[in-house]
Amino acid sequence: MGAALGILFFMVIVTNTFFDKWPDWVRKGLCITRSFPIENCYVGDEVTMTWRIGNKSRLPLTWFRLDTCFSPFIEFENAKSDRKNWVEYRSVHYLPKQSESKYDYNCTFRKRGYYLFKDVDYQFTDYLGFRTHDGRFNDNVAMYVYPNLRSIDALVEKSQQYMGEKEVKRWVVEDPLIHVGSRDYTGAEPMKYIHWNATAQTGKMQVKKFAYTTEVSAMILLNAQTKTHFWQGSEESLLEQMVETVAAYVASFEKSNDQYGFASNCPVHEG
Repeated sequence: MGAALGILFFMVIVTNTFFDKWPDWVRKGLCITRSFPIENCYVGDEVTMTWRIGNKSRLPLTWFRLDTCFSPFIEFENAKSDRKNWVEYRSVHYLPKQSESKYDYNCTFRKRGYYLFKDVDYQFTDYLGFRTHDGRFNDNVAMYVYPNLRSIDALVEKSQQYMGEKEVKRWVVEDPLIHVGSRDYTGAEPMKYIHWNATAQTGKMQVKKFAYTTEVSAMILLNAQTKTHFWQGSEESLLEQMVETVAAYVASFEKSNDQYGFASNCPVHEG
């Protein structure tokens, strides 16, 4: 009788020790990563977020729950919440032993900005379902959402465009003292500019190509202050309109390879 009690007592100690140590073993084998296939998108775009959940332990997790939250300007597949300030997402999974599961979710961004998907809380039970354990994954993933690009004519009347109509898309004045290469002869260049060495090498008439001393450029200044005083707050609709206008000009300059500069008094956290 005493031997049976001793064996039973020993089994209770071993079992209790096992269930105390088991969560630590499981946590060491758990991992989660979230990723996007792109680094940025535009307002209204649908982007797939991929979740990878790994269980490297030798025991399966029959009940594994994930909890996280998002900005209300993100439409996340299967995410629902009654709260106004954020959207809650919760999912329950079964994780086989020494395996990795992949899940794809569609996200739609309804407003421009910088979106940071922060840590993910998790909860799981032991193998027999007796105890519940909590933890947190320090996994962050971000997405830059740009304003939708519109044509300049759709935003600003021609009479209000910068410096009138832009007619020139190249440097204005060549510097004959700075030789930077050669190009094909068109017939309009003076004979003194013919590059005889390049002509002999290519077998085609070449003329000297010079650097330029003046350029057609623009400087974009964004005044993000929509109220007279900063403590009055900001008029969001007006700010978004200005941002869309700036984006349209920047896109136009990039497309035509024009030189431009940009400066703004918008704080980083609002930009």
